[in-house]
Amino acid sequence: MAVISKPLVRLDIVPVLKYLPSWFPGAGFKRLATKKKIAVNNATEAPYDQLKASMQEGNAKPCFAASLLSRVESGKNTTDLDQVFMSLTGTTISTLMTFVLAMTMFPETQVAVHAELDRVLGRNCLPEIEDQESLPQNTAIINEVLRWHPVAPLGLLHQTTTSDYYGEYYILAGTVILSNIWAMLYDENVFLSPNIFKPERFLDKGGSLRDDIPYPIEAFGFGQRICLGRYFAHDIVWLAVAQILTVFKIERAIDKSGNEIRPKGEFTPHLSR
Repeated sequence: MAVISKPLVRLDIVPVLKYLPSWFPGAGFKRLATKKKIAVNNATEAPYDQLKASMQEGNAKPCFAASLLSRVESGKNTTDLDQVFMSLTGTTISTLMTFVLAMTMFPETQVAVHAELDRVLGRNCLPEIEDQESLPQNTAIINEVLRWHPVAPLGLLHQTTTSDYYGEYYILAGTVILSNIWAMLYDENVFLSPNIFKPERFLDKGGSLRDDIPYPIEAFGFGQRICLGRYFAHDIVWLAVAQILTVFKIERAIDKSGNEIRPKGEFTPHLSR
C-alpha cells in the first residue's frame, strides 16, 4: 500500500509526460509508475487469475467473485467481466478502508447494526445479498460511508463537447471540468450536519430507509462517465460490510500504556482516496 498510495501528480496534470523515457532527468515518476503497476497487479489481477484457475480445476472456495463467474456461460469470453471486476477493485478497497476507519473513529455506530444482524439472522449464518431489504441499518452505514468520504471527491475529469451557458457562466466547448462531489455530499440543505458521521440520517423512526434522503449516487460520478459498475460495486461493499460486522466488532488499537489510539481520520491529498 505504501507504493500504491504515492501520488503521480505530474502525470495527472500533464498526461503527455508518460512518453518520457524512465532515464530522463526528473522522470522518477515513471519508475514509480512501474512499481505501482506491479503492486496493483499483485493485489488485484493475480488473486483474480488464481481464482479463475482454481475454478477450472474445481477446487475454488465459495465467494462472491466465484459465484458471479459461475453464471457466465461455459466457454464464453469473460473479457468484459474481467475489465469490470478489475476496475472496481481499487475503489472498492478504498471504500472498505474508509468504512473500517469510520468504525474505529465512531465505534458506537456498530451497536445498531450488530443488534439488527443478530435479530434478523441470528449468530449461526452469514448474510447473503438477498438480505439487503431486511438489513437497512447495514445499508445506512454504507450510504453514510459513501457520503462522508467519497473515493473521488472531485470525480473524473470531464470535457464539454459543445459551448453552453450554465446560469450566468458561458462555458466553451473543450473546457475541462471537475465536479465538486465533496460539496454536493456536504450540502446542508440535503444532509443536516454533514460533517458528522451519522448513518441514522438515512433511517426513519421505525428503522427503515427514508425516501426523502437521497442515495449518494454522486460518489459514482455523472453522465456518460458515471461508474458503469456502480450497482455491482454497491452489492460487493454491502456484502463485505455485512459479513465483517456479523463476525467482528471493530475496536481501536491500544498503545503500550493501555490507552486507546484515536485515529485522526486523515487522507492523502490525491484525486482519489
